[in-house]
Amino acid sequence: MYTIVWRLSVIKYNIADFLPDAKISNHAFTVSLFWFLAHTKYNCTYHIVFIPKYRRKVMYGKIGKEVGEILSTVCKIAGVKLIKGGVCPNHVHLYVSIPPKMSISEVMSKLKGKSALMIFDRRPEYRDKYGRHFWARGYYAETIGQVNEETIKKYIEEQEECSRIEG
Repeated sequence: MYTIVWRLSVIKYNIADFLPDAKISNHAFTVSLFWFLAHTKYNCTYHIVFIPKYRRKVMYGKIGKEVGEILSTVCKIAGVKLIKGGVCPNHVHLYVSIPPKMSISEVMSKLKGKSALMIFDRRPEYRDKYGRHFWARGYYAETIGQVNEETIKKYIEEQEECSRIEG
């Protein structure tokens, strides 16, 4: 029996009842990656790929690191958990967990809109050069279910290595 103190109330539960897929042995347990809301346990993970307008190769070197930091910040603000990310010169890979109360299109509009504004604030020359559009309109999103998590992380790392060799 485990005890949790949550907002001045005590909740007692048996971990095996709450997480039926947990493997328990002598108080040590392993669990698949789950996130929690007030009344929900979820695992909604996505692999998302999107590109800059006209697939320009603008995200290399220092600007690539800045774009990565900006995307990480916007994910935190939007309530999205960034598990893994990779910025290549002409595209971005994100492996994220999105709460079920948010739609993927809502998250992408926030992510691309806010990140473009933050990029233009840090790099005003991009606003003058590219207008008010940094990202292309579309994106690719795939739920992680048929492919395991390690495969996606490995793929993103390989993409980052390829971009280092190219640029």
